[in-house]
Parts: sequence; C-alpha cells; structure tokens
Amino acid sequence: KTSARIVTFGLDEGADIKGSDYQIMLLEHAPEGIEFKAKHGGEETPVKILNALGKHQASAALSAIAAGTCFGIKLEDAAEALSLYSAPPGRLKLIKGIKNALILDDTYNSSPKAAQAALETLAEIPAKRKIAVLGDMLELGKHTITAHREIGEAVAGKKTDFLITVGVRAKFFAEGAIKAGFYKKNIFSFSDSTETVRELEKIIESGDLILIKGSQGVRMEKIVEALMAEPEKASELLCRQDEAWKER
Repeated sequence: KTSARIVTFGLDEGADIKGSDYQIMLLEHAPEGIEFKAKHGGEETPVKILNALGKHQASAALSAIAAGTCFGIKLEDAAEALSLYSAPPGRLKLIKGIKNALILDDTYNSSPKAAQAALETLAEIPAKRKIAVLGDMLELGKHTITAHREIGEAVAGKKTDFLITVGVRAKFFAEGAIKAGFYKKNIFSFSDSTETVRELEKIIESGDLILIKGSQGVRMEKIVEALMAEPEKASELLCRQDEAWKER
C-alpha cells in the first residue's frame, strides 16, 4: 500500500538483496565467524564477518547492505565495512570455558525466536558434545507455557546431548523436550545459577560446546562467568558488568 520505494532482502529467492551459500567459518574446528554471498542485480560479492555467529546475523547484514544500496554503496564496499563488525557481549559470543570447553554466550536476553536461532547455531557448530543451558523467557504472558514447551521440542530435534533449565518457567523446556523424545536422564532443572554451576562443573568435558541463554532477569551471564576459563576478562567479554547490575 505504500508509495515508497521498496527494497527487499533475505536468504530466500526473490529478494532484491539475496544472500546465499551461508556457512559458519571454522578455524581448526573452532568457529570464527560466518560467510555468505550477497547478490544485487548482476553483482555478487562474498561477505565474511568474524566474531559473529548464526544465520540471523547474515540476515541482519543483508538488511544493512540493502540500506546501503539505497545510498549508492557498492556491494564490495558494504562487505568490507561489515568485515569490521563484531557482535556485542552476550549475543552468541564464543568464549573459552573450563576443561577446554567452549561457551556460546547468548545471555543478553531471550525470546522464542532468539532461542530458536541460538539452538540452530548450536546445531551448526561441530563439537564432541553439545549442552543447552536455557533460562526463563520472560514477558510472554499467556504464551509462556506453550512457548517454553516448543523450545524444549526444538532442543530434542537439534541433537543436543544435555539440557539444563534454569528458573520456574524453564521447567516447561524440559516437558517439551521429554515429549519430543529427549533422554530424560540428560535433563537437569534448577531454580538459580548457583545450583546450575555446580552441576555443570560435573558434566562438562573437554571438547564440549555449551550454549547459555536466558532473559535478562534470569542473569545467565553469572553462569558464563563461573564457567569461563578466564574470569578476569568478564568485564570485557560479558554483558551487564557495570556496578549497578553487579549489585542486583
């Protein structure tokens, strides 16, 4: 209905700015970023973004490229600018963990779509074992139970080895996962981060990949800090590290 110029973007056919051949870049089996091709008209250029993970990051990059084309920015110039981007703390950042494990820190916030995207990213990265540590998704109102159960079902479909839930609502992750066939013995549910850390310290082995995600109010970054190999870098690598947050 708008009379404005319309520019579309995405990974699907028909987009004006189309992304293709998306994949995670690996360096010695460890993820270091994403890469894909961006096409506009008859022009095509590779895009590589270090320190960012997930197909949704490619979609966000394509939206930036689309905006750029409206101002005459060439694809190769947009790709060069995007190569300098680094995702902020708490948004699927890869952090070295204890026992030579790796942590996917996605603790800034959570929602059904964001949790689904995080699980898809976890599934894409090769690892000896995969552990999903999921905290409550808040502010979902009447959809709270259903949304948590659906994410639990998604965990079961992503070849995850362990599911750890944190919070009163998160127990519905477990319900959904069990219903979808997840091995009940490999599910652990806790009310707070302290209990969670104790159990994870027992479970974690060398080569594990651990996704940690939850809404702001659950403070899942505290779990990351307890499990990271270099906790002295918490103020640099984690979200909510200012004094006002630390005192809560």
